[in-house]
Amino acid sequence: MAHGKIEKTNAARLLDRAKIAYELVPYRVDEEHLAATHVAEELGDLLFAAVKVGRFAGIDPEEAVAGTCEKFIHRFRAVEDGAREQGRTLEDMPLEEMTRLCDFSFASTKDLEHFLFDKV
Repeated sequence: MAHGKIEKTNAARLLDRAKIAYELVPYRVDEEHLAATHVAEELGDLLFAAVKVGRFAGIDPEEAVAGTCEKFIHRFRAVEDGAREQGRTLEDMPLEEMTRLCDFSFASTKDLEHFLFDKV
């Protein structure tokens, strides 16, 4: 996030679509509190809040996570297939090239997203 600018996340866009009021608040990372226990606590708070928002919007959190996992598996397989078509493996491919394959698979999974998340 750029200083002084708050960027909307996918969660904010979903809240917009569901017409649920919210407020974007800048969050600054305290470099001194990056210990695993503190990060785990913050992550727990974030996950709890996400589940609460999902339930408020009538979304079953378990179904949402399952759909996201399916989407990830589909995209990852597409990236592996793209590498294989080039005669390569992911292990010998630079991150930039994997990212390009991932971006391509993201564009090709929009139909899958609508199928998995047609409630949203």
